[in-house]
Amino acid sequence: MLSKVLTCDQDDIRVDRFVRRHFPNFPQSILEKALRGKHIKVNDLKAKSNDRLKKEDQVSFLKDYAQFETVVDQTETRVLSKTDRQFIEDRIIFEDEDFCVFNKPSGLAVQGGSGIKRHVDGLFKYFKEGITYRLVHRLDRDTSGVLILAKTAETAQYFANLFKTRKIQKSYLALVHGRIKNQKGTIDAPLKKDMCDDIEKMIVSDDGKEAITKYRELAKNGRLTLVQLQPLTGRTHQLRVHMQHLGYPIVGDYKYGAPKNKQKNRLHLHAYSVTFPYGNRQKEIMFKADITEKDMFEMVDDYLQP
Repeated sequence: MLSKVLTCDQDDIRVDRFVRRHFPNFPQSILEKALRGKHIKVNDLKAKSNDRLKKEDQVSFLKDYAQFETVVDQTETRVLSKTDRQFIEDRIIFEDEDFCVFNKPSGLAVQGGSGIKRHVDGLFKYFKEGITYRLVHRLDRDTSGVLILAKTAETAQYFANLFKTRKIQKSYLALVHGRIKNQKGTIDAPLKKDMCDDIEKMIVSDDGKEAITKYRELAKNGRLTLVQLQPLTGRTHQLRVHMQHLGYPIVGDYKYGAPKNKQKNRLHLHAYSVTFPYGNRQKEIMFKADITEKDMFEMVDDYLQP
């Protein structure tokens, strides 16, 4: 029995991302199972979570997944609290009629999921009446920094095309373990998903998808190095896996090889800037996100003194 049909309003959006707009609490594992079992279809055909939708595609649900829709009294409120509203306003780097640039803190998820009640997508849902903020890319929960949200379907499509054609340049700052031998270089190491000790992780593999990262040393001492990272592709956990692969895991990244450190508990990875062409003249513009968490780059003083 057909339970629900949704029509996609933009091109080049992943199936799982589109589904979560309407079912924010849909666990990824259950979503994958529903797609494999053909309980969720695209244009009446079987689909994968990472398939890309086109505008006007029909996503049909053959089961009732209402339990994964936003429950107002448990996950979000229809009126933002003064605290949350001030939180958003304080972290907006730029906003016009087309898009918003937000400085996401570490620890705040971008989208909802199992057990996640507070997230960027939910906060912006009720930020301004009559405006739908659309995520155009993602950051890991523990990564801080620049996050772009489109305010119209047309702008969301514009950013989707920029990412697809690699016309958006992103720059990250990271503190890594070890003293990097080469001051700059390029990591070209394909990535794929794998199960390690019952935990899903990304690994370097010859049969993986293309993944390329440029890196440059900014400062170092005998134990740690501050690096600038520029991903040329956008694979899941790309920067984290690439630095581990190079032999210099990111401080606080216990999933990908970092040694335990009670004092440096968070992932020391910050999306520092984003650059892209915009406007009638397609002039390149850049937005930078200051590091707001004290524990993030106290390391510059604490660890990188000669």
